[in-house]
Amino acid sequence: MNWLSARIRELLQIDVTVPLAVAAIIWAAIGGLYGIGVAIMALGYALAVALVVGLPLMIWAFAEAEKEQLRLLEERFHGQLQRSWVPFFSEPSMRFDHHGSEALVTFKRYDDPGTIQMTLDWPDENDHLSIARAGVLSHLGKLAGFQDIQVGNPIFDDAYVVKAMDPDTALSLLTRDVQHCVHAIPEQRNLSIGIRNGQLTVITRYDSSSSEYGSLLDATLRLYDQFVSDATHSS
Repeated sequence: MNWLSARIRELLQIDVTVPLAVAAIIWAAIGGLYGIGVAIMALGYALAVALVVGLPLMIWAFAEAEKEQLRLLEERFHGQLQRSWVPFFSEPSMRFDHHGSEALVTFKRYDDPGTIQMTLDWPDENDHLSIARAGVLSHLGKLAGFQDIQVGNPIFDDAYVVKAMDPDTALSLLTRDVQHCVHAIPEQRNLSIGIRNGQLTVITRYDSSSSEYGSLLDATLRLYDQFVSDATHSS
């Protein structure tokens, strides 16, 4: 099964320009020899076969690839993977222990765009902080009770929008080491980091064809460890 899914994924990566050109020539030849009606009928049959056979195979191949990635994550982090009986149409999740804190990773493939969300316990329920990639929408308005924060590092301030209820607490948490860990998260698209209600939540873009889940989770855990370490030393 894994061999077949790998071969299908390899086929999906092939440049189809030449095959499509050949198919167009054949279709034009059929139209010239047998008339446009026969050519349209032949095209309809070809599309029907592609939908009935090709689409399910493509969905299955990507589901198999994702399942393998999740299995490797489960082994690497000694986690407990949770999936439904219909894996491709569910949102799998994994729980594992990280230095005494329960980590929950959820693959939200049906968000728009799809996201990976990791949540870990945070030691202080009173801390509230939000970090997001800078963009047009991120600068509009303020979250209820939150203030925009500048950390004094132009590179970080230009790249991210930071909001917090207590600016002093936010600045004490956003040390240079923490800023470096934020930058080091390999998937920055749609990156969102929040501390609220005793939890740290990191959300990034989800790509079911990615093989970088492990490095993404490693970077998120390094950020969490640095956050907790600096928060402990500053208290």
